Amino acid sequence: ARASGEAYGEAYELPHRCYNETCAAVAFLFWSHRMFLMTGEARYMDAFERTLYNGALSGVSLSGNRFFYPNPLESDGSYSRSPWFGCACCPPNILRLIASLGGYFYAVRGDQLFVNLYGAGRVKTELGGTLVTLEQDTDYPWHGTVRLRVQPERPVTFTLRLRIPGWVRGQPLPSDLYRYEDPTPAAWQVRLNGRLQALPVEQGYVDLRREWRPGEEVVLDLPMPVRRVAGHPNIAATRGQVALERGPIVYAFEGLDNDGRVFDIVLPQTARIEPRFRADLLGGVAVLEIRDAQRAVRTADGQRATVPASLVAIPYATWANRGPSPMTVWVARDASVARPAPRPTPATQARLTASFARSGMSLEPIRDQLYPSDYPDGRAPQFDFWPRKGTREWIQYEFASPTRVQSVVVAWFDDTGTGECRLPASWRILYRDAEGQWQPVRSLDEYGLRKAEAVRVKFEPVTTEALRLEVQLRAGFSAGLYEWEVE
Repeated sequence: ARASGEAYGEAYELPHRCYNETCAAVAFLFWSHRMFLMTGEARYMDAFERTLYNGALSGVSLSGNRFFYPNPLESDGSYSRSPWFGCACCPPNILRLIASLGGYFYAVRGDQLFVNLYGAGRVKTELGGTLVTLEQDTDYPWHGTVRLRVQPERPVTFTLRLRIPGWVRGQPLPSDLYRYEDPTPAAWQVRLNGRLQALPVEQGYVDLRREWRPGEEVVLDLPMPVRRVAGHPNIAATRGQVALERGPIVYAFEGLDNDGRVFDIVLPQTARIEPRFRADLLGGVAVLEIRDAQRAVRTADGQRATVPASLVAIPYATWANRGPSPMTVWVARDASVARPAPRPTPATQARLTASFARSGMSLEPIRDQLYPSDYPDGRAPQFDFWPRKGTREWIQYEFASPTRVQSVVVAWFDDTGTGECRLPASWRILYRDAEGQWQPVRSLDEYGLRKAEAVRVKFEPVTTEALRLEVQLRAGFSAGLYEWEVE
């Protein structure tokens, strides 16, 4: 959950701007596979598959030479994969995982052959003293039909165990952490040599035990309805929001496909969602085309309304392969939870600069007109001066033409308990006069300092081409802002 200390958070603390290290996803795959080997329970391979196609695979670009260290569930567009890292644990871990992937598809216990993952390929193994070849023919995970041809050297009796994924049975994970809004199991089927089989699911598998002869065929049909995913009520970050999943694939909205914006998306129950395979996109993926969706907008009086929208979602693992773009997995159910684009103000149209900004730290959050209260988990993105401490710093707006201003609204960032940002020792507002000199405004209010809560400061109106917020950092600490509005 937390970048600070690469740490777990409190119970149910699962923010969208999470750490989610690639190495952690790989380690979870190793652990899940070993738990399966110990128990024979398919639920561990359900978790394995979901992590493989989403949390792990996102760690490497389609080109194979750029990597994610953290894998967040939303981004403002400033985050991208890197060619390497000083602490380069993630690149070799994800690549050795992919190189060894064939070893996780199958398992043998006595005269039982477990099929845990689905993908075109072939395996050879010995069952009952006989060499058996099993071939898979499938377009999984884009389509759910899997053909398995059994080719023993001679007739031999064994049990073929096929995993029936949790997602087709109406369960995204073997826990109550997430759920499908409609958990109705899809109508999956198993056919043996063309004949429909009525088979119970035991520990997540169906068993076909028989004397197998060369050329026999099993067809597994796993329908892939688009599922709306909801988080546990105790997960603050997902309240009022929904994610989309089809088969084992979790989907994301990227700005490149959605007019450059994703945080204003509203996905009501009435939205129509259709999967479509796009051979021309991202190496060939199934996308979700969405009609009758909405976008939240700000009205002139600062309220929220919605406008119709058509949207496209792509597999989460493939985001950030086409250049910088905002992205989110979770979207609002209604406008009250969405984050609409800011209304035009002097601040939104100005040039924004700072005395210092570390690599990867965007200034844009301070003028998005969103506060911690606008985020379900209370964690709005911020700008901060870390690792600078005890220094005097500034942020400034440079307007396109002389602009009359008379007040500011500031919300301070303080991460006591997890980081080194605190409320500053002091702050003030300055304007640039006609001679190009910085002058303090004549404040009519106290320069307040309150954690997260917005502070409005009025001053005698000035007409200027630039406004500066000057901050004196506390000794031994840095400081930051959630928002700086100009009125």
